[in-house]
Amino acid sequence: MEYNVEELKKVLIEQCKEEGIYYALIAIDKQTKEIVLPQSLDNALSNPDYCVFKCKKAEDGYEVEEVK
Repeated sequence: MEYNVEELKKVLIEQCKEEGIYYALIAIDKQTKEIVLPQSLDNALSNPDYCVFKCKKAEDGYEVEEVK
């Protein structure tokens, strides 16, 4: 089952809150919602199974932007 982008963003925000992360550039597997650390950003950007996001802490929560 493939998850939509909004669901994946929620997973990322929750993980950042739990870990106290201020800035992250990560890939999320669309099938499992697992946050992965690929060998390189190019690998993640070229892999259709991943969504790549940039997440940063803001005054009122987190801002998440889809890179790919």
